[in-house]
Amino acid sequence: MTDPNDKYLFLAYSLLWIVFMLYAWSLARREARLRADIGEIKKLKASKESSNEPDRV
Repeated sequence: MTDPNDKYLFLAYSLLWIVFMLYAWSLARREARLRADIGEIKKLKASKESSNEPDRV
């Protein structure tokens, strides 16, 4: 015997899991974008430092 409200409980838990998974996916995308930006900044900094090195005499 099942309670008629069981389907609503299942739908609520399913919705919460979907929202959680979308949030986790969003965080993963943001982290990947930030890592790419940090890598680009490090490259720019390294190239700038190497081009400025002869001027430090």
